[in-house]
Amino acid sequence: MKHYGSFSAAEVGTSISLSDDGGYFIAGGKNSLITQDQDAYVIKVDSIGNTEWVKTYGDTTFSQIFNDIKKLDNDKFIAVGEHFLSPDTLGYAYIVSFDNNGNEISSTLAGIDSLPNGAYHMSLDWEKNVITSGYIATDTSAVANILHLDSLGNTMWDKQDWWNTTWTLLNWVEIT
Repeated sequence: MKHYGSFSAAEVGTSISLSDDGGYFIAGGKNSLITQDQDAYVIKVDSIGNTEWVKTYGDTTFSQIFNDIKKLDNDKFIAVGEHFLSPDTLGYAYIVSFDNNGNEISSTLAGIDSLPNGAYHMSLDWEKNVITSGYIATDTSAVANILHLDSLGNTMWDKQDWWNTTWTLLNWVEIT
């Protein structure tokens, strides 16, 4: 069993993906126990679990977490999650693509302005475009949200289930 992280932060891994060299990318969030800031982060480990690098994404003004990570092609990965606007509200779906060394290629925020949004899971279509599942919330309800993004994270289309007036979160999407 391997342990990753430090004693100065609460860290959680939410998703894992095989890397090109037989290692793994572990995506999640790192919450500082001192400042209470949360960063989306990725740990790259080799095939036996030794840490090769750790990278954080986002900024120090807002909090972020990755909920899923997938391989796009031979040298590119994409992670999706949530970008928090304040400690008690959610902001946007957060999408970051990066190379095998963790260098950010692109990042974007997607969703509807002024309403909490988030992305939980993603699948890739035959052209390596991304379909995410998640939510859009109001003060009294949440609706299922599906985003279709290109490989750079640009929104191609999004669909919501506004007919439902209760709390609905879409946790999983699969392309068959």
